[in-house]
Amino acid sequence: SDDLTWTEAMGLKQGSASGNLNPGGEPMNPAKGCAAYETPEFPKGSWRLPTQREMMLMWLFGTGINATYTSGQLTQSEYWTATEANELDAWFMSVSGTNPQLVTGLKNTSKKYRCVRDY
Repeated sequence: SDDLTWTEAMGLKQGSASGNLNPGGEPMNPAKGCAAYETPEFPKGSWRLPTQREMMLMWLFGTGINATYTSGQLTQSEYWTATEANELDAWFMSVSGTNPQLVTGLKNTSKKYRCVRDY
């Protein structure tokens, strides 16, 4: 995936770092992030950023995920999660070596993202 800000990766309207904390949500930006992701089987709008816990599970099962999805492997980088810390910060997972770290960062910084969907 390309590096995007948290708001872009979530598919939310740009212009506000607060993104998802508004209970009504901001209008979706279907041209970016998980809102724009699609596969032949699953349409746009059915994908989302994983939560902090889901991202940890993706790391734990990374070998199997990377073997199954060879074009979208989980590489050593920083990946946004959907979990917010506060109005300006969201959690991301820093994958490096054998010890990933969950860290908060400003939503307006660019990082990689990995989309998931619910069945």
